[in-house]
Amino acid sequence: MSQELTKEQVCIITQNRAEIWMDKDKLPMILAAIRNETGLIEINGNYINPKHIEILTAQEMENITRRKNGQWQCKWGKWHEQRQRCLCRFDHLTGEELARECQM
Repeated sequence: MSQELTKEQVCIITQNRAEIWMDKDKLPMILAAIRNETGLIEINGNYINPKHIEILTAQEMENITRRKNGQWQCKWGKWHEQRQRCLCRFDHLTGEELARECQM
Protein backbone atom coordinates (compact mmCIF):
# COMPACT_ATOMS: atom_id res chain seq x y z
CA MET A 1 0.00 0.00 0.00
CA SER A 2 1.52 3.33 -1.01
CA GLN A 3 0.94 6.52 0.87
CA GLU A 4 0.56 9.73 -1.02
CA LEU A 5 1.35 13.03 0.60
CA THR A 6 -1.23 15.70 0.03
CA LYS A 7 -0.65 19.38 0.45
CA GLU A 8 -2.50 21.19 3.19
CA GLN A 9 -5.47 23.04 1.76
CA VAL A 10 -7.36 26.20 2.65
CA CYS A 11 -10.76 27.27 1.46
CA ILE A 12 -11.60 30.78 0.35
CA ILE A 13 -15.30 31.46 0.72
CA THR A 14 -16.69 34.30 -1.36
CA GLN A 15 -19.54 36.63 -0.52
CA ASN A 16 -22.02 34.37 -2.35
CA ARG A 17 -20.66 31.34 -0.36
CA ALA A 18 -18.75 29.81 -3.29
CA GLU A 19 -15.80 27.71 -2.13
CA ILE A 20 -12.41 28.04 -3.81
CA TRP A 21 -9.89 25.46 -2.57
CA MET A 22 -6.16 26.01 -2.90
CA ASP A 23 -2.84 24.81 -1.50
CA LYS A 24 -1.93 26.56 1.73
CA ASP A 25 1.53 27.38 0.40
CA LYS A 26 -0.10 29.80 -2.09
CA LEU A 27 -1.85 31.69 0.70
CA PRO A 28 0.92 34.31 1.29
CA MET A 29 0.66 35.32 -2.38
CA ILE A 30 -3.13 35.72 -2.04
CA LEU A 31 -2.80 37.67 1.21
CA ALA A 32 -0.28 40.01 -0.42
CA ALA A 33 -2.66 40.57 -3.34
CA ILE A 34 -5.47 41.33 -0.89
CA ARG A 35 -3.32 43.92 0.94
CA ASN A 36 -2.17 45.61 -2.28
CA GLU A 37 -5.29 45.54 -4.45
CA THR A 38 -8.17 47.94 -4.36
CA GLY A 39 -10.30 46.02 -6.86
CA LEU A 40 -10.82 42.40 -7.76
CA ILE A 41 -8.11 39.78 -7.31
CA GLU A 42 -7.59 36.61 -9.31
CA ILE A 43 -7.62 33.26 -7.49
CA ASN A 44 -7.41 30.05 -9.55
CA GLY A 45 -8.92 31.80 -12.58
CA ASN A 46 -11.72 33.40 -10.54
CA TYR A 47 -11.93 37.13 -9.92
CA ILE A 48 -13.28 37.98 -6.52
CA ASN A 49 -13.79 40.97 -4.28
CA PRO A 50 -11.23 40.55 -1.47
CA LYS A 51 -13.28 42.64 0.95
CA HIS A 52 -15.94 39.96 1.24
CA ILE A 53 -14.06 36.69 1.65
CA GLU A 54 -13.26 34.25 4.42
CA ILE A 55 -10.17 32.05 4.44
CA LEU A 56 -10.68 28.84 6.41
CA THR A 57 -8.60 25.73 7.03
CA ALA A 58 -9.73 22.36 5.75
CA GLN A 59 -10.36 21.29 9.36
CA GLU A 60 -12.68 24.24 9.97
CA MET A 61 -14.54 23.50 6.73
CA GLU A 62 -15.02 19.91 7.92
CA ASN A 63 -16.33 21.18 11.28
CA ILE A 64 -18.81 23.47 9.52
CA THR A 65 -20.03 20.62 7.31
CA ARG A 66 -20.48 18.34 10.31
CA ARG A 67 -22.54 20.99 12.13
CA LYS A 68 -24.67 21.58 9.04
CA ASN A 69 -25.32 17.82 8.95
CA GLY A 70 -26.55 17.91 12.54
CA GLN A 71 -23.49 16.54 14.30
CA TRP A 72 -22.11 18.07 17.48
CA GLN A 73 -18.75 17.90 19.24
CA CYS A 74 -18.52 17.01 22.92
CA LYS A 75 -16.02 18.48 25.38
CA TRP A 76 -13.81 15.42 24.82
CA GLY A 77 -13.47 16.41 21.15
CA LYS A 78 -15.48 13.57 19.61
CA TRP A 79 -18.24 14.10 17.07
CA HIS A 80 -21.71 12.63 17.66
CA GLU A 81 -24.80 12.36 15.52
CA GLN A 82 -27.77 14.60 16.21
CA ARG A 83 -29.56 13.62 19.45
CA GLN A 84 -26.92 10.98 20.19
CA ARG A 85 -25.98 10.83 23.85
CA CYS A 86 -22.30 11.34 24.65
CA LEU A 87 -20.74 8.58 26.72
CA CYS A 88 -17.15 9.67 26.15
CA ARG A 89 -16.60 10.37 29.85
CA PHE A 90 -16.67 6.59 30.37
CA ASP A 91 -14.06 5.79 27.69
CA HIS A 92 -11.08 6.11 30.03
CA LEU A 93 -12.58 4.15 32.95
CA THR A 94 -11.56 0.61 33.86
CA GLY A 95 -14.21 -2.10 34.40
CA GLU A 96 -14.36 -1.50 38.16
CA GLU A 97 -14.50 2.27 37.82
CA LEU A 98 -17.21 1.98 35.17
CA ALA A 99 -19.32 -0.26 37.41
CA ARG A 100 -18.96 2.22 40.26
CA GLU A 101 -19.86 5.16 37.99
CA CYS A 102 -22.97 3.37 36.67
CA GLN A 103 -24.26 2.75 40.19
CA MET A 104 -24.38 6.48 40.90
